[in-house]
Amino acid sequence: MVTRLLRAVGHFAAYHTRVLFGAIILITIFFGILSTRIRLNMNMNNLLPEDEPIVKEYNLILEEFEGTSNIIIVAQGEPDDLIAYMEYIVPLIRDFDTWIENESSDYVRKFHEDVKKNVEKGLSESKADGYFRRVDY
Repeated sequence: MVTRLLRAVGHFAAYHTRVLFGAIILITIFFGILSTRIRLNMNMNNLLPEDEPIVKEYNLILEEFEGTSNIIIVAQGEPDDLIAYMEYIVPLIRDFDTWIENESSDYVRKFHEDVKKNVEKGLSESKADGYFRRVDY
């Protein structure tokens, strides 16, 4: 039985190569169109059961600290120098959007515009105050 099936497939592939090639091209185009609808969600919450106490606690932490993504800047020096550094760097971080628009390279500016367009289209989440929600020091 298997031998007959394999011979039939081999015969079809050998004598109907154009039909087979056309079918492969059509299937490739079909799946290529479908691939534009693929969306990745890297949020771990979608994989966890909602009624578990530990998941509820995890969600509470995400709300309280506004996500799990943080940027940590470590500085070393004398206390007075560190205070001066913080007074210098914190306003720059808070005004990051303004810095991008006024002083960044063309590449960074274009990337920034693309991010804004994706937010407008709903393809990306928006932060109310730009890239950062808060700066702690």
